[in-house]
Amino acid sequence: MGLGKLTDSLAACSMLPGIDLRSLYYCCYPAFAMAAFVAGVLVKAPVLRHMTRISWLKSAVAALAASAAWWALDVVVIGCAATACLLAWKVMLGTSASGAVWVSIFLIAPMTRAGLETWLVRLAYSRRIGRKGYWLLCLANEVCIGVAAYALILYDRAHPPQA
Repeated sequence: MGLGKLTDSLAACSMLPGIDLRSLYYCCYPAFAMAAFVAGVLVKAPVLRHMTRISWLKSAVAALAASAAWWALDVVVIGCAATACLLAWKVMLGTSASGAVWVSIFLIAPMTRAGLETWLVRLAYSRRIGRKGYWLLCLANEVCIGVAAYALILYDRAHPPQA
């Protein structure tokens, strides 16, 4: 079974029956991206300030830069993570791919985001973020993605598809 047939045959890649999470994500991406951007700036600035002891202005600039970078890279990273999870679930494990998209969005994406943010802080401010800081950034990214997913659902409910 080729990759195209695999992804086409998984029309309902969701833990919720009858809901295609991929099409919901693609049609409502602006709401998801804006909520992730705003939550990223508001949540990560205090986290970065706490971890690195840089000024509030520098932490806000770092949070803004990280959120802007992720706004540009979100579609690629989440798409690649979802494809990798689909392959792992369906091909390697031989089980249903119902949770693959959720795992990619709520586990893989925050960890890669935290890695990028760690690298940005190291590059821009020459500050190291240790293991605890990395996991704190992962938690902050989980909060941001949770807020963005909630905004995605609210947007979808407010703008039902037209027949």
